[in-house]
Amino acid sequence: MNEDKATRYNRLKRRVTVVSLIATVGLLVALLATGWSLALRDAARSNVLAYVALFSIVNEAVGLPLAFYGGFLLERRYGLSNETFARWLLDQAKSFGIGLALGGGAAWLIYSCIRFSPERWWAIAGVLFALVIVAIGKRCAAGCSRWRTGLVHGRSVRTNGDSPTKPRKRTPLWPA
Repeated sequence: MNEDKATRYNRLKRRVTVVSLIATVGLLVALLATGWSLALRDAARSNVLAYVALFSIVNEAVGLPLAFYGGFLLERRYGLSNETFARWLLDQAKSFGIGLALGGGAAWLIYSCIRFSPERWWAIAGVLFALVIVAIGKRCAAGCSRWRTGLVHGRSVRTNGDSPTKPRKRTPLWPA
């Protein structure tokens, strides 16, 4: 990719990112200003997990066209991806599911802390989130440093000093 093409690609990616941010902020303002947030709450019957699911669906519907342009069309136009539309859509669905699970879990945790201690919920939630982040970080660091893998001739091999032709034994990423 020559410099002119790379510059154009990065400029378009930045524009998509900025427009996506503006669209998300616009969605949040519209939800609050028009009362749609209350309609979502009523539709969810005041269940925090259902509200997170409904809000996530609305947010995904607003952001999907920009994600399609920035993550599929633009990448293919500049020869940076050969992913099919079906595979891209599957990746988007996986990303949505993971975001829904994490967002729903976080919202549930915060509301549980509010029910447990209405005066100090913020401190309890902060400590719990810090512990979760540290635990995930330690697990990821241990897993990543212990098992770096590569692909040689279509086979998964260990790349941390072993022979590149020796197949890696199937071992779990997360030690028991």
